[in-house]
Amino acid sequence: MKPASETAGFHCEALAIVGVGLIGGAIALKAKQNKLARRVIGLGRDASRLTSARRAGVIDEAATDPDVLRAVDLAVVCTPVDRIVDDVRTLIGVPDGPRLITDVGSTKGAICESLQNVSRFIGSHPIAGSEKRGFEHAHEVQFDGRMCAVTPTELNSAEAIARIEAFWRSLGMNVTRLSPQQHDAILARTSHFPHLAAYALAGLLQPGDEAYVAGGFRDTTRIAASDADLWTAILMANRDAVRETLRRYQQALTSLSRDLDDADECGLRSTLESARKNRLRLNEFS
Repeated sequence: MKPASETAGFHCEALAIVGVGLIGGAIALKAKQNKLARRVIGLGRDASRLTSARRAGVIDEAATDPDVLRAVDLAVVCTPVDRIVDDVRTLIGVPDGPRLITDVGSTKGAICESLQNVSRFIGSHPIAGSEKRGFEHAHEVQFDGRMCAVTPTELNSAEAIARIEAFWRSLGMNVTRLSPQQHDAILARTSHFPHLAAYALAGLLQPGDEAYVAGGFRDTTRIAASDADLWTAILMANRDAVRETLRRYQQALTSLSRDLDDADECGLRSTLESARKNRLRLNEFS
């Protein structure tokens, strides 16, 4: 069977990456590697960073003026979630601007609601990345076999949806369609709340504890090294779903606390074994 990138059939003359950071840089690199566009243009606010990205071969052209994106086939907005709506509206304001626009935001509800009347915009979330920052680490991001959620609205044409899905498949990703609400509920459980929990756990570390930290603490708190500004925006954007997950987590902690208070070894073991089986199921998707 051929890889998804060989069967999806996406190609365009010009691809724009708005925000050439970790994910934006990774998309640019993969698009160039798979020859999805004749030109990959990076748009951003920091000219020196864009120049560095061009010299590193991440993008072909660098620009700080959105008017450069006239007649671009597809623009992928890779800025923080609290900037995506404004950045999409900026692109819409460009005369003869990008024919299609998508994003990579890890929250979808507020973004898709704000842009629900923009037929050229289709929300996306490639579930890939790391706690690192900057295009310098873009080569570490893996798209092959990873999931990408696409969250279209009734206003989007079938042709436009198919085009966006073909783009992500051409990067090697598996594509699924979700409503923005479904997406945010799932990601609250699988990504957003885990980050919150990791930050909370890392915050318990006391000066002098570092020498006694082993693999368990490091593995559990790795994502607490993520950018605080980025994750503040994500958690605030999806706060309702995150709060619901937090409520369920607090219930689980209360149950564990009760087992310890009552010295209920059987109850504790049962809870741990159930959680262990849930974790082992993830091996099927690794």
